[in-house]
Amino acid sequence: MNRVFQSFQAYAGIGPNLVILNVADPAQPVSAGQTMILPGLIIDVALAENHAYLTIGQDSTESVSSLRIIDISDPVNPTEVGHVNMSGEAWRLTVAGDYAYVADLESGLHIINISDKTQPTEIGKFEIEDAIVAVAVAGNYAYTLNQNWNWEPAKMGLIIIDITNPTNPTEVGHINTSGYPQDLVVVGDYAYVTDGRNGFYVLNVADPTDPTEAGYYNATGSFSGLDVVGNYAYMLERDEGYLHIIDVGDPFGPAEVSHYQLPDSGRDDANDVDIVGNYAYVSNGETGLRIVNISNPINPTETGYYQIPSRVEDVVMAGNLGYVLAGFGDLYVIDFSNPSNPTIIGYNNFDSELADLVIAGHYGYIADNDGLLIIDLSDTNMPKKVSHYPIRHVSWRVTVAGNYAYVSDGQVGLHIIDIADPTNPVEVGSYKIEKEASRGVAVVNNYAYVCYGNAGLRVVDISNPASPVEVGFFDTPGHALDVAVAENYAYVADGDSLYILDITNPTNPTEASFRNTPGWANYVQVVGNYVVLSDSEAGIRIFDVSNHADPQSVGSYDTPGSAGMADFAGSLIYVADGLGGLVILNTSGIPTPTPTATPTPTHTPTPTRTPTPTLTPTSTPSHPWAVWHGSGGLLMPPQGIELVMDYGNLDTPSLMTAAIDGPVQFDNGLNTMTDTLDSAGACPFPIFPESGALPEQSFTFRVTLPDNVLNRNGMIAHPIYLPVMLKP
Repeated sequence: MNRVFQSFQAYAGIGPNLVILNVADPAQPVSAGQTMILPGLIIDVALAENHAYLTIGQDSTESVSSLRIIDISDPVNPTEVGHVNMSGEAWRLTVAGDYAYVADLESGLHIINISDKTQPTEIGKFEIEDAIVAVAVAGNYAYTLNQNWNWEPAKMGLIIIDITNPTNPTEVGHINTSGYPQDLVVVGDYAYVTDGRNGFYVLNVADPTDPTEAGYYNATGSFSGLDVVGNYAYMLERDEGYLHIIDVGDPFGPAEVSHYQLPDSGRDDANDVDIVGNYAYVSNGETGLRIVNISNPINPTETGYYQIPSRVEDVVMAGNLGYVLAGFGDLYVIDFSNPSNPTIIGYNNFDSELADLVIAGHYGYIADNDGLLIIDLSDTNMPKKVSHYPIRHVSWRVTVAGNYAYVSDGQVGLHIIDIADPTNPVEVGSYKIEKEASRGVAVVNNYAYVCYGNAGLRVVDISNPASPVEVGFFDTPGHALDVAVAENYAYVADGDSLYILDITNPTNPTEASFRNTPGWANYVQVVGNYVVLSDSEAGIRIFDVSNHADPQSVGSYDTPGSAGMADFAGSLIYVADGLGGLVILNTSGIPTPTPTATPTPTHTPTPTRTPTPTLTPTSTPSHPWAVWHGSGGLLMPPQGIELVMDYGNLDTPSLMTAAIDGPVQFDNGLNTMTDTLDSAGACPFPIFPESGALPEQSFTFRVTLPDNVLNRNGMIAHPIYLPVMLKP
């Protein structure tokens, strides 16, 4: 999280959102508004007048980062007004006049003309092979901190750039620092620099062509964020989370006057600080925004804090409720009745790193950093710990079948734990492969399908839980991380690919097909004829696997963080996106390709990482857009495919309401109706006879749509989601 302050409001980059906090009462900061999800993680924030300027992290598939401009004149409704993409990896930035100056971790300093907020344009660049990690502007000069990834001391330190002509920035001065420079502030004739583990420098820049060292303060720790106000410098130490206050009244002899340890700080949490009035506003990683009263520099004290959402590790849906693992030990219960406005209704912290969650009945089974944690979910407001079974090594994944939980860990392998009594779990068996860590596990019938990284997929007979025995394996060429099993196929997230294995004979799994992915495939789920694959920094990818020999990519979305575990509910995918938070994706517009008879790709030892094409809208449709109205949701296959509807105890005719242009045919097996809907786009069709008892508790009917029906996005609308309204 990075944040800046203006007019009793703090502007915090939290994952892919800019959140505006009202801090008029520093003891109780509250959220005032936030942006929609931006296309990546926010790295830095700068303010000028009524606009916030954000650097957005690099896109993993295109190596492009960006500068985003947000209109914040209405803090409740901040709105993006313009952006510009940049090569490289945008990092810190500052704004001066009509220009934004963006430090780049790969290639130098970008200079962006922002006089037209709707069309920012890069007009100049200072090229350098090393990373620029911070930038400040004073007068006609940009002051930048340079890091060299090879740790070459001669290339570390302060570079001063003449920006009189912003289209042709030129280096005029340079001075090395002894460490790894992190942040700087320029005030008058001095540049103040935090230098990682080498303390704090005061540099004389009165002559920009010949900067010199004025003073130096050495302290224990790794120093990062910095602000300077009056006679004091405020710098953050990341190892233990300290705020150090340094007297710089004498620039030749800086001296510490006090330090304050931020509550709940972990390693690398404290990273940015902004001083306004009597308060220091500290970005403290997953512990949020900490507000420290510095009116007495000798005795700083915390006044208030704002807890930010943490890194999201897992999400499991149960009806409209989502159970989310985040941060260190946090379990949130979230009501998703309105997915666009989710509400937290329950929470507890279990003081452990929570990795994976499975729900069975009213119990939750969690793989944590040292075993299996069992929690009672019957009270959604306050989930409670029931028991914990310790496992020596870090637990990765868990699945539950019957009275057993199957837990994979980082070294030993697969643990089989009897959970018939949730208050007293007991391990009854285990299986391991030497020198390989187990990852994902799926259990079907009497077999456990276990991913073992470089050792591929192993099939373990668990008919006797006390004595599991390997009966088959398939050595995937990548790094088997997760597996899902449906019918006679196993779907393996194999690092840089998706592997589909035929397991009709579990003792001899065979390759059906594979598809390369641009990211790092780490989690897989099967929903009907679709595979939802989490591809880390490349986001979510969806494959139609109705033809297992020729899976087709039908959709992708590059999430702002790193896509991990996910769950599917209706047409929505809930994605644990790491620092990107919890991302909810709507899949209702995904088209179904017509499977072709293309042979299975020839297996090569190292599959190439060819990116899967993303969906490209077609030209403007000749038909108006088509959408089905109602409630519920059935996945609509191509034309003329039978659908089965369960309607329970309905004993009167039901209606289906549709809106589409063109002839639509409904065949309920008793009669056929064809009609063209009116311009209003809605007309009821009886799908049952007007009179007479219904024959069964399920009902099969056929729906035929006109050719080339297009949805509002201009994509072929097969399949579309067919909401059905049942009216007793």
